[in-house]
Amino acid sequence: MMKTRLLILVSFAISTFFAYSQNVKFYSMNDMYGISMRETASVCKDDNGFIWVSSKTGILRITGNDYRIYQLPYQTLNVLWVK
Repeated sequence: MMKTRLLILVSFAISTFFAYSQNVKFYSMNDMYGISMRETASVCKDDNGFIWVSSKTGILRITGNDYRIYQLPYQTLNVLWVK
């Protein structure tokens, strides 16, 4: 009897988890804002609701309906190519 209740409880928890996990939607920032950002290193959200995305070329700040790109200066000082 106890095993049956535990099995029902576990199956209910698993089905609830899968039902909520299928409602997650992902959106492409490139499509939404018309920008091209590839190879992001990290994404985080601050207490003010801004989403910050970092990449090799700079940092992107996204608000509800606006975005701002902070570009890193591209410098190639002391670069050595060896075959």
